[in-house]
Amino acid sequence: MKKILLLSLVVAMALSSCKKSSDDSGQCAIATGYTFAVDKVTRIVNFTNTSAAEATQFTWNFGDNTTSTNANPSHTYSAAGTYMVKLSVKSVDGKCVGEVTTSVIVPVNTNTVPGSFTKKAFIEEFTGAWCGYCVDGAYIVETIVAANAGKVIAASVHDGDGMAISLDNTLTTIFANSSYPAALVDRIAYGSVVCNSRNVWQARVVGELSKEAKCGLSLKTNLNATSDSVSVEIKTGFKYSLPGTYKLVTYVVEDDVMGTGSSYDQVNYYSSAAPGGSAGTATHPYYNLPYHITGYKHKQVIRMTVPNDLGDVVSASSIIPGGLFTKSYTIAIGSMNKANLSIVSFVYKVGTSSLTYEVMNVQKVKVGSTQNWD
Repeated sequence: MKKILLLSLVVAMALSSCKKSSDDSGQCAIATGYTFAVDKVTRIVNFTNTSAAEATQFTWNFGDNTTSTNANPSHTYSAAGTYMVKLSVKSVDGKCVGEVTTSVIVPVNTNTVPGSFTKKAFIEEFTGAWCGYCVDGAYIVETIVAANAGKVIAASVHDGDGMAISLDNTLTTIFANSSYPAALVDRIAYGSVVCNSRNVWQARVVGELSKEAKCGLSLKTNLNATSDSVSVEIKTGFKYSLPGTYKLVTYVVEDDVMGTGSSYDQVNYYSSAAPGGSAGTATHPYYNLPYHITGYKHKQVIRMTVPNDLGDVVSASSIIPGGLFTKSYTIAIGSMNKANLSIVSFVYKVGTSSLTYEVMNVQKVKVGSTQNWD
């Protein structure tokens, strides 16, 4: 696949005035000059000689201990920096000369894609305030995330309560979920199962973390408290060319979501006060909590999907070694608790059936912060 680069060109011109030779011998001078264009991605600088027609012999000193005698050379710099580039010219008989020196700035490429990435696992948990078993699911997710610091990212998909959004229906339609709690782990199928019961979440995560990361993400966010919005720049870099269709999805996730009434009060089957007895033992962390937990703090609640539940298609021209795909959004966050908001972005392969999807990698950052490549 032909690599298409987004070029940022810096064009400049260098000109000299007519002058005598250094020994003032009366040797004639040639008006000397050049222009140049810098590709900050490849660090290639294309030089174009603009000297007078009398100039037929050229000597370029690129300021990094390399030279050229071409009239219009291209030069690749090994590093960003400022280089003093000198062009010396002579006429065909060598009796007329000229020279000019100017600075050429090769900028740091902020779009450089790393050669490798950290593989992270993504848990999308199906839950609901009405689901008495879901407190156990929440506890298991919390335990897995804590045991794999920075490598496991979780987000909760609510159903039938005050935190439910269209995402539950979208994912249920694709992956045929019918139980709560359940979870997608990187949307990978294990046999004929994609929506996993909580007793296998840990094993699924271990399997996903053992894989090589074929892409990675960096996230930059800025919070505008005046307009109650957050701007997000998402960069996705690829290590390999990958077949198929890939999409980028962003979730706005809020921690410690609380409300009043049955739409927010969490049912707890593990309570010692549960009708018919606790679903667990006295060692369960929810055993001594009420059957209906008022003021329950719901974790990593998915509040919004950007741009929608299914995401933006990643340009095929970006899915090559060193390829970069960038998307930016401005998201209205309204009355959400800004201090508890995070952005979760992930790239997934679109399956031809529910069994052939796969989340390639995922990244998370607190709103107002930046998460660089890792």
